[in-house]
Amino acid sequence: MRVEHCAILAISLLLLVRLLLFPVALLVPEEAYYWMYSQYPSLGYLDHPPMIAWLIMAGRYVFGDTEAAVRIGTWLLALGSTWLCYRLSADWCGRRGGIAGALLFSITPLFCGTGFVTTPDAPLIFFWLVALLAVTRAYRRGGQSWWVLAGLATGLGFVSKFPAMFLILGTFLFLLSDSRGRRMLLRSGPWLALLVAVIFALPVLWWNAQHDWASFRFQFARRVAAHGGFTPGRTLQWVGAQFALLSPLVFVLLTAAWWLALRRFRRDSRGPWRFAACFAIPWLAVCVWHGLFSKVHINWPLPAYLSLIPIAAVLLRARNLRMPRLFDWLRSGLLRRRYATAMVAVNVTVLIFVSVHIPLVPRPNFLAPWDDLGRAAEVAEDTLAVAAGVEPFIIADGRYDLASELAFYMRDTLSSDDWDDIVPAGTIMGGGLNFVNWRRTEDFVGRNAIFIATGLKPRKLAMLQAAFARVDEPRELLSHACGMGRKQGYWVINCWGLRRIGPELADRR
Repeated sequence: MRVEHCAILAISLLLLVRLLLFPVALLVPEEAYYWMYSQYPSLGYLDHPPMIAWLIMAGRYVFGDTEAAVRIGTWLLALGSTWLCYRLSADWCGRRGGIAGALLFSITPLFCGTGFVTTPDAPLIFFWLVALLAVTRAYRRGGQSWWVLAGLATGLGFVSKFPAMFLILGTFLFLLSDSRGRRMLLRSGPWLALLVAVIFALPVLWWNAQHDWASFRFQFARRVAAHGGFTPGRTLQWVGAQFALLSPLVFVLLTAAWWLALRRFRRDSRGPWRFAACFAIPWLAVCVWHGLFSKVHINWPLPAYLSLIPIAAVLLRARNLRMPRLFDWLRSGLLRRRYATAMVAVNVTVLIFVSVHIPLVPRPNFLAPWDDLGRAAEVAEDTLAVAAGVEPFIIADGRYDLASELAFYMRDTLSSDDWDDIVPAGTIMGGGLNFVNWRRTEDFVGRNAIFIATGLKPRKLAMLQAAFARVDEPRELLSHACGMGRKQGYWVINCWGLRRIGPELADRR
């Protein structure tokens, strides 16, 4: 079988496996939290723009409140992103380069994960790729329509996740990097793209202006304020995580791609090296700089890798390309078919592990049996309702994760509205991320509650005793093995008559 046919088979297999598994895998906490977004349609949210909520709302319209509804949009975007990776790589490197680019995108675990687990990264990656392809076509072929598409994709990318603003910087750096691009800046195309991008970003900007710029303060000012001392060790840990989660070969290819792109920047007449550097380096630099002083999430640099994929595809196929001896081993055919086969097997194994509960196999906390916990909490809620003669509300330990999972899985029927009576503990103390905007905590005063706890620390009990008239003894609700011989337990505590809410309770927690 030809190498190209093997690559297409590997890409198709990974897409098919995700399609078959996403309806049966339980939601991870972040997905349940974004499902909560979709229950409260808005032009903006505290911690993210609204695209992820709109995506899930569209899925719910077709599939109802199910796992399939939450993930179908993500899978469709992954399908589109794979095709866009092929087209982008083919435009710069030819058809075979296109297939190699789509293969690298598909077998990279981090990109494979964003095409399965629903997060704002899925629409960001899709619209980022649309923008890259549109700028490529506008630069190489001309035409106002490509600039309009580039602006549209940039605006919608911004409505997905804020790093999309770096597409504007990348575009202007690329156009400034040679005489042809500088001539384009004297025409209307790039400025029309900028205007379209701003127009489509206006809903998010307007929402933030109406809410004291909450999203920008949360994502930018708060993170800068969290900078501590110089901690290069944390950055090295992050680089190690990228090495593992991109896979060793892809990590090396992408590293070689940006290094060579910088070396060949000035003498690149066709543009692929300049294109890769201009769209990748600025956002990667921000991630590395932030990592020197604070935590960087493993998914943050993903969009910066996208413009490097065509170069990585060239390196993977290189025969006559002049490269430093350091990268000579990339020419080995061993790193082609066998490595791709191994990475397909790794991705499929991880997807099955995430999706299917295997008895006696420990699972991390974010893959807890949330459906079993929801049913157990439903029984505890009904028990207190019978004893008190009135329905209690539910307080979930933590910031948002447990509350969101209970909201999704604590339902007797798909039409149940128990999710509207669930709050994280932080909300009772005046916080709780978006929950503070979704709940009127004053309405809970005087009501009974069940508190679902992930631990029995004295400060939690002290907070409950300060907030409620009476607090019963904890009872174990559920436990599951979570590896290394440990168990994660969940407890339920009946709480009678909420008396107090507010930040002063945080001192007791």
